Amino acid sequence: MSAMSGSMVVDRAQHRIRTMKGRLEHDVTIGFGLLARIKAGSVFDVERRQVAPGLWEITETHVHISGHALFIKTIGDQEDEVKSEFTFVPLGTTLEQAVGLMMKVAK
Repeated sequence: MSAMSGSMVVDRAQHRIRTMKGRLEHDVTIGFGLLARIKAGSVFDVERRQVAPGLWEITETHVHISGHALFIKTIGDQEDEVKSEFTFVPLGTTLEQAVGLMMKVAK
């Protein structure tokens, strides 16, 4: 963690983490670089939002890392995921009703 810089935003009223962003300032080695090396400049960004009263979900994830493991295996994860259109499903919803709700959203 000492190789990383970043920021965190907290919703003080609800004591929840809203966003976390980080960036590697210099290479990180595992096992003196024999097992793995993650390159400087690798970044991550995670955002959480309140989707219903008292219910927080991760709505955005952005991960961009590069490096290598065991000398030859390249590590490269370039992930951008955004989730939206959360729907509250009432208690007592049957499986058939839940499938019907999912089909409406998929259209």
